[in-house]
Formats: sequence, C-alpha cells, structure tokens
Amino acid sequence: MIFAMIGPAMTASANTGTKPFKQNAPSESTLQLKAAIAEQLNVLDGGPKLHKDLQDLSGNQEVAVIIHLSEKPVALEKGINELKGKAFSSSQENQVRTKVKAQQTSVKKEISLKNISMKQGYSFDTVLNGFAAVVKANDLPKLLTVQGVTLVEPDVIVYAMEEPKKSKPTNTTIKDKKIEAKMNTSISFLGIEQLWNEGFEGQGIKVAVLDTGIDANHPEFAGIYKGGKNFIPNSSDYTRTRSADDASETSPVERPAGTPEFNARGSAFYTSHGTHVAGTIAAIGANEYGIKGIAPKVDLYAYRVLGAYGSGANSGIVKAIDTAVIEGMDVINLSLGGENNSESDSGSFAINNAMMAGTIAVVATGNSGPNRGTIGSPSTARLGIAVGNTTNPEKMYNGEVNVKVGQYNLTKQLQLMGTTFGKDLATQLQGEFDLVAVPGNGEAKDYQGIDVNGKVALISRGSIAFVDKIAHAKANGAVATIIHNFAGGTNAPNASGTLLGDSFAFLPTFDMSQTDGDAIRAALINGAGKVTFGKFGSGNTTGDEVNDSSSRGPSTPNFDIKPDVSVPGTNIMSTIPMYKADFPDAVYNEAYDRKSGTSMATPHIAGIAALIKQANPDWNPFDVKVALSNTAKVLNTAKYDVFAQGAGRVNAYAAAHPNVLAYALDTAVLDGTGQIVENKKGTVTFGPQSLKENLSVTKQILVKDIKGKGGSYNVTVDVTKTFGDAKVTVDQPSFTLAGEQILNVTLTASKATAPMGSEILGYIHINGGGSDISLPFAANFGGEAATEIKNMSITEKDLSFNGDGVKDSAVLSFTLTGNVTTNYIEIWDIMNPEGGEYGDGYIGYLHAGASLGKGSYTLNVNGQYKPWGSAPATTIPDGLYTIDYNALAASGAIGAYVGPVVVKTTKPAITGSVKDGVATGKVTDKYIEYNEELYLYGLEYDLNDKLNASYIATINGNTASAVDFDLAQDGSFTFPVTAGTDSVKVVIKDAAGNIGEALIYENEEPEPVVTLSVNPTKVDLETGGTAQLSVTETSTPAEGAATVKDVTAAATYVVADESVAKVSNGLVTAVGKGSTTITITHGKNTVSVNVTVKDPVVIVPGVKLVANKTQLDLEPKKEAKLTIKEVTTRADGTIKEQDVTKAAKYTVANNKVATVKDGLVTAKAVGSTTITAKYGKNEVTINVDVTEPVVTLVANKTQIDLDPGKESQLTIKEVTTMADGTTKQQDVTKAATYKVADGKVASVKNGLVTAKAAGSTTITAKYGKKEVTINVTVTAPGVTLTANKTQIDLEPGKEAQLSIKEVTTAADGTTKQKDVTKAATYKVANSKVASVSNGLVVAKAAGTTTISVKYGKNELNVNVNVTEPVVTLIPNKTQIDLEPGREAQLSIKEVTTTADGKTKQVDVTNFATYKVADGKVASVSNGLVKAKAVGSTTITVKYGKNEATVNVSVTEPEVTLTTNKTQIDLEPGKESQLTIKEVTTTADGKTTERNVTKNATYKVANGQVASVNEGVVKAKAAGSTTISVKYGKNELTVNVTVTEPEVTLSVDKNQIDLEPGKEAQLSIKEVTTTADGKTTERDVTTAATYKVADGKVASVTNGLVRAKATGNTTITVKYGKNEVTVNVAVTEPVVTLTANNTQINLEYGKETRLTIKEVTTAGDGTTTERDVTTAATYKVADSKVASVSNGLVRSKNVGSTTITVKYGKNELTINVIVTEPELRSLVPGSETLMPGSEPIPTN
Repeated sequence: MIFAMIGPAMTASANTGTKPFKQNAPSESTLQLKAAIAEQLNVLDGGPKLHKDLQDLSGNQEVAVIIHLSEKPVALEKGINELKGKAFSSSQENQVRTKVKAQQTSVKKEISLKNISMKQGYSFDTVLNGFAAVVKANDLPKLLTVQGVTLVEPDVIVYAMEEPKKSKPTNTTIKDKKIEAKMNTSISFLGIEQLWNEGFEGQGIKVAVLDTGIDANHPEFAGIYKGGKNFIPNSSDYTRTRSADDASETSPVERPAGTPEFNARGSAFYTSHGTHVAGTIAAIGANEYGIKGIAPKVDLYAYRVLGAYGSGANSGIVKAIDTAVIEGMDVINLSLGGENNSESDSGSFAINNAMMAGTIAVVATGNSGPNRGTIGSPSTARLGIAVGNTTNPEKMYNGEVNVKVGQYNLTKQLQLMGTTFGKDLATQLQGEFDLVAVPGNGEAKDYQGIDVNGKVALISRGSIAFVDKIAHAKANGAVATIIHNFAGGTNAPNASGTLLGDSFAFLPTFDMSQTDGDAIRAALINGAGKVTFGKFGSGNTTGDEVNDSSSRGPSTPNFDIKPDVSVPGTNIMSTIPMYKADFPDAVYNEAYDRKSGTSMATPHIAGIAALIKQANPDWNPFDVKVALSNTAKVLNTAKYDVFAQGAGRVNAYAAAHPNVLAYALDTAVLDGTGQIVENKKGTVTFGPQSLKENLSVTKQILVKDIKGKGGSYNVTVDVTKTFGDAKVTVDQPSFTLAGEQILNVTLTASKATAPMGSEILGYIHINGGGSDISLPFAANFGGEAATEIKNMSITEKDLSFNGDGVKDSAVLSFTLTGNVTTNYIEIWDIMNPEGGEYGDGYIGYLHAGASLGKGSYTLNVNGQYKPWGSAPATTIPDGLYTIDYNALAASGAIGAYVGPVVVKTTKPAITGSVKDGVATGKVTDKYIEYNEELYLYGLEYDLNDKLNASYIATINGNTASAVDFDLAQDGSFTFPVTAGTDSVKVVIKDAAGNIGEALIYENEEPEPVVTLSVNPTKVDLETGGTAQLSVTETSTPAEGAATVKDVTAAATYVVADESVAKVSNGLVTAVGKGSTTITITHGKNTVSVNVTVKDPVVIVPGVKLVANKTQLDLEPKKEAKLTIKEVTTRADGTIKEQDVTKAAKYTVANNKVATVKDGLVTAKAVGSTTITAKYGKNEVTINVDVTEPVVTLVANKTQIDLDPGKESQLTIKEVTTMADGTTKQQDVTKAATYKVADGKVASVKNGLVTAKAAGSTTITAKYGKKEVTINVTVTAPGVTLTANKTQIDLEPGKEAQLSIKEVTTAADGTTKQKDVTKAATYKVANSKVASVSNGLVVAKAAGTTTISVKYGKNELNVNVNVTEPVVTLIPNKTQIDLEPGREAQLSIKEVTTTADGKTKQVDVTNFATYKVADGKVASVSNGLVKAKAVGSTTITVKYGKNEATVNVSVTEPEVTLTTNKTQIDLEPGKESQLTIKEVTTTADGKTTERNVTKNATYKVANGQVASVNEGVVKAKAAGSTTISVKYGKNELTVNVTVTEPEVTLSVDKNQIDLEPGKEAQLSIKEVTTTADGKTTERDVTTAATYKVADGKVASVTNGLVRAKATGNTTITVKYGKNEVTVNVAVTEPVVTLTANNTQINLEYGKETRLTIKEVTTAGDGTTTERDVTTAATYKVADSKVASVSNGLVRSKNVGSTTITVKYGKNELTINVIVTEPELRSLVPGSETLMPGSEPIPTN
C-alpha cells in the first residue's frame, strides 16, 4: 500500500478513535538544520572529500590544510542534545572530548604509518573535530584513505574587515583644551544610555575579541581586560617569539629588516585593528572626549588570530573559537573574513557550533559592496549573526577660504573633509599662512625640495588615499591642507564631496574644486601665495545610510537574507595602540582614531548582545539574534533593499526589552499536542519560486508574548519591490495576543514569464501593545515549476536483512518532476515518532545528497543505512517504519513516503503446554506489538496474514503431517491433541521469512541434579605459601544412587585479584598481602573459595627502653609509680626484658611541677612537664600533667514543659572531675538557691517547679560558685476534632456510621480522647444527595456533597459520594478463529460493580440475544458459534441495556515447507543432512507434519561449491552457494558456505613486567578454527622461534624470558606462517614509606599511635610491606606542641607542628594539630565554660 503525503489511504478498521498518521511533515527548518549538521557529519555526498581547490595539486610543494574528522565535536553534540530538549552534562562533555581526542591520536598514528609527511598545527575538539597541518601535495589523496578523515580543506588566509587606511602610529599630546565631545561615538544614537541607566553595562558577561590583538596598556581597558591568548605561530616573519598568552598587537619593532612596512593590500605590518574593535565594545571612558564602549563593564578577552598586515590562517581562528567555547565566553566578535562565499568550511562550522553551544557569534559581512552576493565567509554561517555597516549622524564643518596670489584672489566658503579631533578650527587657523603648491599628488617623495613647515599645503587628488595626503603634509610640518579635485575624480570638476570626519591624526583639510585648484596652481607659478580662514560653520548629516562598501546578500542558492542586521561602522572613533611595552615613553592622551568598515560595525552588535544577554540571562544566542532583528529600525527602503540592510539598523534598548518576539517558522507541528516547532529566524525566506503555474506558498510566523502583557496587534505588509501581481498577505491583519499567536503569511502570484531579477521584497510589520517589530521577506521568481514527488512505491513491505535469501531486499522507486537541493531518503520509526538523533523519529537515511535532478529513480534497499549522528553505516535494525523521501525544492520542503514497512530478523517465540488432551499457548512476536501500534492509526492487519501457525505431532514414534491453525489477535492459541501423542512441536513462520519452532510437549525423563563442592572453602596463607583445593561434582538422578567425581583438574579457576594469589589445577599460591576470591566452574555449576594472604612477620633486632606509663595525670601532692624496662629483641625473634627502674637515671624538665626518685613521681604544683628516663644508650620520655580537680553543676532537666497547675521535680548535682578523669557527684538540690526570671509563669522551691500560667521563663540554680539554667515552657492543652472517615462512597439507600472524637493534647504531648458523635451537630451541604442523624449517613440520590461536623469551637468536613452501580457485559472470547464446519462456545456474563468497588457476576449466555453481521460466514445459537464458510464477521451480543462484540474469522488450513537447517557451514569434503518437512496448519492452530526429504527436488546454484542427494549436502570447494528445495507448490532456500580452517597463534601473556634477573615463562599455542566454529590447540612453545628487539634488556630461550637490564623491548614469536608480539618492560623495584595517618588532630592531653611501613613495589606491580615503626627515626619541628617516641605521638600544648619520619633513604611528613579539649556535660546540649576555669596553654 502506498501512502500519499496529503492524506494516506487507510484500511477499514473497527477502531473509530484513530489518531492521525505522520502528521508532522519535516519542515524546511528541520531540513536546513540537518543540512548544517550533515555538512559537518560528511553525509551530503558520502565518503571523505578533498576540497575542490586542492584537487589539482601535485608534487612536493607544501600545502597548509585543515583535516576534518568524523567524531562529533563537543559543541555540535551539545547543540544536537539541546535540539532534542535534553541536558548536556559536564560528564557527557568530558566523554565526547575524550572520544574526539582519542580519534585524533588514532588518525595521526595512521598518518605516520602511511608515511605521510606532516607538520601538525592546532587541534580542535569543541567547535570542530580536526587539526591543521602542512602536508605535501602528493600526499593529499592519501589523507582520504585514513580511517576517520571526512574532509581536507585549504587553511586559507583571513583578513581584518577594515577599509584600508594607511597611517603610521602617532604619539602626540593635546594642548588645546577647547573640546566639543559630540558625535564621537554611536552611544546616544543607538540609545545605549537607557540601558546603562538601568544598570546594564555588561557586568558578568564574558566577551572575546578574535582579532589582531590588543594594547592592554591602554587606559580604556583598565580593570576590564582579563587576559588573552596568541594563535599566530612563532616564525621568522617576526623579530621575536611570543608566549601563548601574549595577545598584544603586532608592534613596529617586530618587523624584520627587509620586510615592507605596507603590503600589496595597503595594510601596515604593525596592527591596531583589534584594539579599535575592543574599544568600541568595552572602552571604560577614561578620557575627556566622551569616547566610551557599548558595554564598559564586561569581562574583556583578546584572542590574537590575525598577525602582521592584519591577516591570519583560518586554523588559528577556528582554534580561537574552540577555545572561546571551552572557556565559557558569552559573546565572540569576529571583525574578519575571507573571500570564500561558503557555508561548509571549517570557519562556518565553528561559528554554527559555537552558537549551538551557547556562545553568541557576531561576524562582519565584509567590505566588498555595494553589489549583491558579495558577503564572505564566515559570515555565511547559517547560525551566526552577520553585520552590515551604516553611518552615524556626523558633524560637517565649513569655512571661508581667502587666497591671494599676486593679482589672483579667491574667496569661497568650502567644506572641510577632515578636521583635528578635539581642536577648535578658529584657534588652529588664526592668522595668515603661506600657501604652497605640492607637486604630483602629495606623496612623500613630492615634498623633496619644498618647504611647507608652518604653511598650508595645496594638494591634488589622485594616486593615494586622502588620509595619506594629510599624513605626509603633517609629517612635513604643514598646519592645514587644501585638497582639490582632478580630472577623472568623482564629481570633477567640482569638489569631491568627501567627508573623512575628525581624527587626532588629521590636519584641517578643505575640499576644493578642480577648477579653483588648477587656477591657484597657475597663479603660484608666478608668485608667492597667502591664505586666511574665517566664518567657520557646521551642519550635521542625518546618518542611517548603508555604507557603499558594506557587503550585500543574498546567500546562495537559497536566496537567504543577509546581513542579519546593520549598525554604524563608518568613521567610528575608538582606541588605537601606542605599543607601550616597546615604547615606554608612549602616552595615550590621543590614542584614539576613526576607522570604517563592517569591522567597526560588528563590535557594536557584540557590545549590544552583551547588554541584551545581561538583561535576559535565560535567553540563548538565537533569542538574542531574533530580538536584534525584530526590533531593528527599517532604513530607507527606496535606497536599501533587504539584502543591503537585513532587518534594519539595530535599536539596542528595544532589543533588550521586547514585549513580543516574532519567529519565522515553517509549517511543522512537533507532536500530537499541536505544539509548534520554533525555528529561530528573524526573516521570512520564500526562496526561489517558479511562475510557470499560478503560485501560492505559505510560511508561518510565531508571535510570542515575552512580558505577558497581551494586547491587540495589527499586521501590515510593506512591499518594497514586486513583479507582476505578486503579493504577500497575512491571514490575521489584527489579533489579540494571549501567550502565542500563529500568523500564516502567503505569497501568491499568477502564471507569467519572469526574467532575471524578477522578485518580491519587503517587510512584515507587527504593531501593538507599545511594540513595533518587523521581519524582512524575499522571493525570487526565476525558478522552475513547483517540484513534486510522484509514484513512490516499494516492492516488499516485510523484510528481513539476515542474508537467508528470503525477503532480503526490496526496490524503492519514485519520480521527481523538478530539481531539488538537499534531499534524503530517510527511515522513520513509527514505534518512536519522537526518537532518532534529532527527536523527529528519523533514525537515519538510505541516501543523502546535495542535489538531485528531475527524473525517475529506483533504489535497491538491501538493509544498509547510515544512522544520523557519527555512527558508521550499518544494517537497518528491526522495527516498524515508513521510508520517506524529503527534499528542498525551489518551492520549499517536499516529501512522500511508503509504508508501513516491517524489518524483522527475529524468530517468533512460542510458549505452550498440553493438558487433558488440549494444547494451549502463546506466540510472542514483534508483529503483534506492531499491530497494537498500527491499531491506533486504523492501519491494523489480521495477525494470521503475518504469522502462519502449524503444529507437528509425533504419535507412537511416527511424525504426523503438519496441521495449520489460527492464532488469536493477541497471539494466543489452542488446539486438541490426540491421545498417545509423544511430542508436539509448534511452528510459526512470519511474513518476513523468519521461522520459530518450539517443542511444547514431550514425554521425557527428568535430568539428574548436578552439584559442585570444594574443600576447603577458606584458605589462609603467608606470602609464598601454597594450599591444594579438592573440587568434587555430585550427580543425583531421580532414582538410584548419586555418583561422585573428582573434577579438580578439569575445573576452571578465576582469581578476582591475581596480585594476591594464583591457582593452577587447584593448587593455590600466595602472591602478596590481601584478600581475594577464587571462582571455580565446572559444567553449569560454580563454587567460590575465600583467600587471605598475610606477610611473614618481620623481625627488627635491637634494644629499646619502655615505660609502663608514658602519660601521667596527677593532682598536686599525689604520687605515681613508673616501671622502666630494657627490652632486647634478638635476630631469632626472642625477646628479653630487664627491670632497670632503680638503675635508670631520671631528668625532670620542670621540677616545680613534679619530682621523681627511683621511678616514684610526686606531683608538686599545677603545670606540665616531661621526665626523661635513661639507661645505657637508650631513653624514654614520660609526659606529666598536674591539674586541680574541676567542679561543675548539672541539672537532670534543662527543658521543662508543663500545663498550668502541674509540677516537675529538678535534681541538681555538683560534679567534681579529678585529674585522672574520675568523677564524684553530690546531690545539692535542697542546698542550691533558685531564681525564676518570670514569677508569673512558674515558681520553684527545693527544686520542685510549679507551673502557674502560660508562657516561657528560665530558672537559674546556684551552688557555691557554679550555676546552671533550666528553660520552662507552660502551655494550655490543645483540642481538635477527628472522624473515623473523611470520604464516604455509597449507593442510593445505603448507610454509613461516622464516629466523631474530641482529642485533647497536653503540654507534655500526651493525648486524651472523648467520643462526641451524638453530641456533635451536623450540616449537609446538599440534602438531596444524603442525610445524617447522630453520625449515621444515609445516601439518597446520586451526586456529591459534604457534611460539616461541629463540636465546641472545632469542626471538620466529611466528603460524601453517592453513585449508581455500573453494569457491563463480558464475553469469554472477543476473537474466534475456526475452520468451516467447526464450533466454539461463547460464555456471556453480566458484571455489576458497586460504589465501593465490589463486583458481582451472573451468567446470561442462554438469556442474551445474538446477531451475526454476515450469516454466510457463521451462525450462533445460545452462544454456540458454528463456522459456515471462509470469511470474517462479527457477532453482537445484547442483554438488558448492554452489548458486546465478538469477532469471528473462518479460514482454510495452510500448507508450508520447513527445513532443519537454513544455513550450512562446512569444510571441503564434509557432509550435512537436511530434513525437509511439509507442515499443514488448520484454522484452529493444529498442525501436522510429513517428512518429504527424499521426495523433494533440490537445485544447487553453484555445483562447484557443493552437491546434494536426497538431502545429503556434500562440500566440494571453498565458496558460497544456495540450494533451492521444492515439494508440491512450496519451496525454500538453504544457504551453504564452504570454508578452509583458519590457523592463528596465541600467547598467554602480551605484556611481561619484570625486575632485572627475574624470569617469566611464555606459553605459545597454535589455534586451528574449523568452518563450524570448533577450535583445536597445539602447544608450540619450544618449537617456535623468538627474536628480541633489544638484547640488552632481555633474552628468551624456549619461551623462558629473562630480564637483564632496565628498559623496554619486544619479543617477536614466529611459528609456521604466523607470528605474535610480546611487550617486555624491565624496571627496578620502587621503595616508599607510608604512614597510617598523615594528619593528626588531637585534643590537648591526648595521644595517638603511628604505624610506619616500608613498601616495596616490584616491576610486575606486586607489593610487599614491612613494619618499621620502632626502627624509624622521628623529628618534631616544634617539641612544645607534641612529642613522639617509637611512633607514639603525645600532645603537649595547643598549636600545630610537623613530624618528619625517616627510615633508610626515605622519609615522610606528618602534620599535627593540637586543640583545646571539647567540654562535655552530663546534660546534653548544656555545654558551657565555667567562670574561673584555667585556660589551656597555647604557643
């Protein structure tokens, strides 16, 4: 069936509630977006491409290129995710970047392997995946053979977009303070101050200027310049190298000797462009002239991408864009461009992806106007903001010029073409000046031999620029110039009419006619001349003129409107560099100048975009773009069409605060909700259209209420150019805005002959609610007739791409009536219409092209497709699809499709069983799932048309013929089974050629139960030790004795951590310290063993001194006895102790604190000290703290909650804490004194608290010098009302009893309940629904109401719902499948559901009435259905007011052919037996089978590969063929593949890590794999040959590898024709020192134990540890804070210090912090520092 695009034909269906099928045709914007992405994914023409400019290059010449790779870059992936409405996390970003970098590494490696000579430049991973390189021309084609390369393009040179104006940097100082600071910037003209006044000056917005760099020393960038980067490679083109973060302008001192100051383009070697651009964006106003940037508080960044002469490679620009996105720039400014009008180069891709990543990209269109189509890359990028150049209002000065030369006199009022910025003309030109005629055209050489110093120079126009004429005159000392026109000059013989504006670099320059200039020159030949000036005046230009040089659109071939917007870029005053880093004496008073070009316009938009983003932080770049476009002022349309000005000149304030925004849309609906897809464009593009027939094309505009004000709006159309009767109309000239409004914009025109240039241009204006917004539109009538897709069809709609020769391919055909551009044959997923890479249901394409001509086409659909995204071409996955042809024609997006098409390679799954002579079961299959989805569209099929069911029974050992049967529409089945049946097999063959089989019944003996056990189940070893495991398999049959088998050698072992243990044939060997598990597998069973490995005890011999106590805590006059012992540890581990208490010598650090004699310590006074005990060469330190006991007061309660009149007993205790931490308590409750803060709330006597009135207070208990505070809260009890039910559901006449209780909650939280059901009052809101008495609710009629229950001051509500019972009719079957003459019994039940959800069923089968729709197909009596003839019908069952429908299908049995094998894989000379069966399936699903193997006929396609006789297939020679099997009217195909066995070499280790002198054994095996997949192995370790790459590192004999010296090498192992490589790394063991704690936090007086270990790491990664705590040495940086002995750290004073631990050659540092002890009370939460307590000592 073919479905037309406008209204698909549909099959008849009982489903009347269908939803529309494929209502969302792909929009033009979707196709364009896919094209933008597809260009990057290299899908338009398929395969890697070489740019056209590189295709004819050859030889050894070096070529700079950019190499694109296939993995999607980060920004593109982010944009695609956001198009799908999905978030893009930093984790996802890291994953994408990792994939990109991995591919780049792989590609570079392959380039090296292919011997392609390459010098690599920048790499990109965010806005582009690829890298720049220099390669030889001969190697360009080789790059296309590298896996992953998609495009190789030239790395072109890009230039700053400034109109050429040669002038050297100047360094002068202002002396005349008379300044007129008007029209110096565009600020007022664009309304920027309004945004500043609201606080929007760019705060928090990051703006990067990609340009020639910046003079960061300029005062205008103080505080806002945040840094930069350099993307111009260091080379001999400069006198010095730069660091990566040096973004300064190219300086005059960087010009090498012999390098010209100006190039052929007129550009200076040194640069200023980037500084000028940056100033327009962000100058802070650090001057007295009113010069200030648009957004003076942004965070400004400079990326130097253009070097000397203002040029740079495209690769550097792409890298800078890449970096800008990574570093989170909000706005990037690109006042640069190339000469290539391309949308598919790396620059355009980078701009598009930056926008999708959230970075606003603003790009200059170029200075190649005023002709059409002069826009250049990268402003051609589909998604960027392209900017045109207009003018500001400017002041024009004039003055009277009085010339006297002999008898010649001239007095005339002349215009000044240029003036000195900030100077007063009358002051500058006061007095009389000599007038000197400069020969030639005022070039530098023309001043030789003449003196103009202090004089006025008369200069002829021609040869060089006006600004250069002024500069040369100024350099020679002139005070002013008069430039006269010349023959051939514009406006000659009159004055040129030129306006240069003002500049610090200018002299006052008058514009004179050729006539007057020639006359003065003639007079000066005969005498000296004088000139005076006066009568100065001025006037203003109106501004808003599009500069002639500004590049124009449209972009081709789609007639798109470019630029997007325009803004002043003519004579813009901004910052220029003075290169202070190289010229320390430079001053910046006059470091400003005027420049012109789209380069100067673009930063205005960048600055405004920053302000808009700040004002609307949630907007994305496309919202900003549309706001700029919508709110722009449309300029004089008589002079400037849409391709000159775009949407118009920007209005900054309106763009930041729009009430509404209007997005031009295509006619696309997102989904069934009707939500419109937003295509964020500010222009309506009708594109090329043909007038060979009458034309009508409709586009849509979505108007969105941004501020929620609503209001009434009017829509008008302003046509600025048209052809014939063409017109644009809007369906709603007025509307009231409520959230969103769709406008249909229709272009109509009558059939006509349209010559070149026939077009309609204009603007759509939307006015209202204080808003005036517009969208430009354009259409070209030079195109073809509207293109259509006709006769689209496909030969097969059920396909299985599994290579079995059945339904493996289909042919798609269609006809195009005209040419198309971007076009795809796509696969649309019916099951997931919002899935796919772009969320539009399209999973990929069969064809993608940039163009396709008129004609008829066919496409062989063989299963291969290219998924959207970066995945490679692959097989179409199983699914339910349509195949769509979507294309862009001149008239817009067109499309058609065929389907539904089922792709299915899975076999039907069958479950079932036989019981009491009846087989029942169910088929699970995608055809059933797909049918459920198609039912929603009214496109369902009969399941038995797609699934053919049969069964084959074996009775008494004989196989019966297959019997067909029908499936119910849900896949269930039932059929009778004859007594004595041995087995039943069900066979299901689907329409795609897949066959599923299942044995649902078989008499067979139960399998024995097999278990696995191991002994032991736990192993504990020391490193190097071994233990033997014993593994036993026990098989227990259903009857008889169990058998036991030792499978230790046959089992497989897997060790979770081989650094802990290894195992071979059950023998466990301990490798290193740790724990692991060994998993043992044999057959289908597994068992595990836990292994623990410990290090052997390491004995460190030596003598040390130990004390029984290292910390003594005493009160004054108390004593403690020390015991000192000398401990000797021998090498054999034995230990000897000797008591040396009396023999030891003792030293007390502070004997005022304590004394010691023969180990007896006596405390003397409060304080801390240490005692050093020494015996022989050893000593030990004991810390002594002497403290007074601490006394505190505690209460048993710190919070008391009472009702008024209630009491509570306090218990107050005095707690004394001794120096050793022991405590003593004394009850002082009666002895203590009490004070109540508020006696009205409570009173207290002898600790008994009595509550008096509601409120809060505190009680202070005092005893001795200590006191404690208790909080008291007295509250009245709370009373509430509760009900046992708050929702009652009843039927009319039924009752329900309410139980109402009053609940009283006391202050201590206890509650008391009282039943008030009868005492409460009740009020029913609707007494027609229910009534209530004493809580008994009686339902009266259907409806809902509430009952208000009240008692005392409290009340509550009970909801009541009264409903009638629901009665339905249910048949036991809704689908009956029968053969003619068969019967089936219906059972009909009436089901009643009451209001409380309970159901009651009554069998009404014999009482119901039955009506058959088609009595020829079936009849029915008392529910017994009899099949009469083949066909389908329905039975309507009726009882009472209810009815139900039963579907009946009557069909004849079906006969098919099956085989036991559809794929045979053999080696030459081997055989395989086919079994062919004829299967007959009846309508009720019963199947019979008949073996026809010997009766069938066989035909081999290729007799050289195989032969067949009575089903026996014999392989003859390697190759593939098919066997056609035929019996009766049926046939099937068997695929045969004959292959030779494959031989490979394997090694047990590919990487060996050893220490010098260690060995490792390799095991080499030859593995042979036969055609049927079986493998055999042969050990060839000793027979193989070995070759070591570096014999100094290792050697090998018979596979035994010996490490010789540190290093890396490889061993090549060879046997027969095969070889394998083993990597060897030889390293010395690494020894380190570790501690159990590197940060110790102790309270004063506490101690902690360090454990120090020496860790040795061998070359293979195994580690061994040795405890060296007592053997190590310790050094404390500040011994006043802590001490350490044998690893025991004791705190001494509050403070911090470090301990350096050393053992052998290694050491480590431990940080120690000692803090005051935390006070802990016996009463939680009452911690407090008691008055008079002693402070803790600190350093």
